[in-house]
Amino acid sequence: MSEPLLKVVVTRSNWLRGEGPRASCLLRPSDGRMCCLGFVAIARGLTHEELSRVDESSGMMNKTVSTPAEVKRLLGKDILPGLTVLHKNLTETQVYWGNSDVATDLMTDNDNEDMSDERREGLLRLNGLRAGIDFEFVD
Repeated sequence: MSEPLLKVVVTRSNWLRGEGPRASCLLRPSDGRMCCLGFVAIARGLTHEELSRVDESSGMMNKTVSTPAEVKRLLGKDILPGLTVLHKNLTETQVYWGNSDVATDLMTDNDNEDMSDERREGLLRLNGLRAGIDFEFVD
């Protein structure tokens, strides 16, 4: 049996989209707007503080920790399933996560400056399903 889809409601008025990759982040502190992955992270239980100024899903996971035991604990945890992939331990106190292919597709679609919102929402719904995410867009 497969995992149930994660329902993610994206409120268009708070949705950061179509401004290009340099302007995008999970949560933009200046106005509180979030990209599609910011809404996913909130649905997974992360806080606004944890998202602030993080520009991509793998940024939530990349960090230097104080002990090798903490690295071992992180290796078994993926707070954004389907969106991040473990690449390697850089050192005994640092792990490196990257964006999955579907996360890259979601970010590209979300940030594209030359796409209508109707097309963007359709692509995000389609690509979200690849990561077990059911996007709903509301006003």
